[in-house]
Amino acid sequence: MKKSISDNEVNGKKNKNVKKVIKREKKERKESKKKNIKKRKLNKLNIFIVIVSILFLGIGIFVILCGTGIITVSFKEKGPILYDLSEKVSIGDYVDYDAGMWEETKEIPTRTNSFTFGGYQKEMSRNEGVTCGYNGVENEGWRVFDIDEDTITLIQAGVSMCYYHGYGSGTNDKSVNILKNHDESINYNYFLNEDFGSNVTILSKEDIDKFQGEDVSYKKVDDDLIDIGIPYWLSSKNGSYYLWYVTEGGTVAVDHVGEYGVRVLVTLKKDTKTAGKNKENVWTLYKESKKEE
Repeated sequence: MKKSISDNEVNGKKNKNVKKVIKREKKERKESKKKNIKKRKLNKLNIFIVIVSILFLGIGIFVILCGTGIITVSFKEKGPILYDLSEKVSIGDYVDYDAGMWEETKEIPTRTNSFTFGGYQKEMSRNEGVTCGYNGVENEGWRVFDIDEDTITLIQAGVSMCYYHGYGSGTNDKSVNILKNHDESINYNYFLNEDFGSNVTILSKEDIDKFQGEDVSYKKVDDDLIDIGIPYWLSSKNGSYYLWYVTEGGTVAVDHVGEYGVRVLVTLKKDTKTAGKNKENVWTLYKESKKEE
């Protein structure tokens, strides 16, 4: 007689089979998920490799084309920040104005060649002061002498040239005519740097009066813009024989003959720009390039 199987046993076997199927399906899904993740990672890596390869290939082609001149690359440099010079400088500041070089040699003038200039040598910088035979003080460079709104006047720190004022009645008129550049045979524009300068004159007593804010006749001017340790003529007369001059000790006095220096003033253009001071603490002058350049 066959042994009968109960419903509970049948149901138990079915449950076991179902669990095995469910477990197998979970395992299969898990393994499939791992394979998909691995496949995606591999695809991303392949894409990255392709992008990097294309990039390097492009760079290589670009370099080759630049090297052969087929492609040219230029980089426009950003210019310096510029300021109006008149808004930055103060009286007495040094400015890197350049008056060029002397093109000839002339000795210090004497009585035999009165009313002429000299004291400089060929290829000597006009920015260097001359001594006119006095104590070796040269005082190189250019300094701010006057600021009138947006107009700046520079003065040579030392003596620009030596000048011999001759003796005799009416000679001061002759010298003033020369020193104020009214004599057609004299041209002070060799001190004019046309990139920045607009006018050149010789220092006068009236200029010093304005600088000091008073009449400086026979007074010592205690300022190193005026008292430079070397005597120099001023383009101003006194009476029939005499010219005003500044003594070696800085006093504004008169004399009637001798080989003293003269000092040049340069008026700068109103739109003169600066990019600041250089390492020598001197204000730079900046020439802006033309647009077509």
